[in-house]
Amino acid sequence: AQIPLADLIGYLRNSHRDYLESRMPAIINRILDVVGGSDAENGEVLAGFCEQYRQEVIAHFNYEEQTVYPYITALLKGERPDSYKIKEYESNHSDLDAALSDLKNIMIKYLPAGFDFEMCRNVLIGLFLFESDLNKHTLLEDRILVSLVEQMEKNHR
Repeated sequence: AQIPLADLIGYLRNSHRDYLESRMPAIINRILDVVGGSDAENGEVLAGFCEQYRQEVIAHFNYEEQTVYPYITALLKGERPDSYKIKEYESNHSDLDAALSDLKNIMIKYLPAGFDFEMCRNVLIGLFLFESDLNKHTLLEDRILVSLVEQMEKNHR
């Protein structure tokens, strides 16, 4: 059974929106709440890294939304765009996992003295759950989306 590509793209787009509008802001706000009680330097390190990670995720999703998905949509309509191939996506698919792992490690390293254990635990749980979900999202893209599009490209030749 083949997954309808338009449905898969819809799911991925919805997950992007959920990550950017709900999940990431909630996690970042919790991190900033935790470091609010820490010394200014550690708080700035974490806040800066959170913003850097957020910008990296936005750039990653924008590339998919503005380049990859329109290309796939054109293929679905029977068009044969020559300006792009899914292999480019594979080779440029940035690794958000490493940056998220860094964020977790920095969060642990720069926990403020006298931190609220419950708040920190909730932040780390949120980060681990987000990481797990993002891993599944990436797996869908790398293993299923790319495979289906490669097959479409072969069929269009």
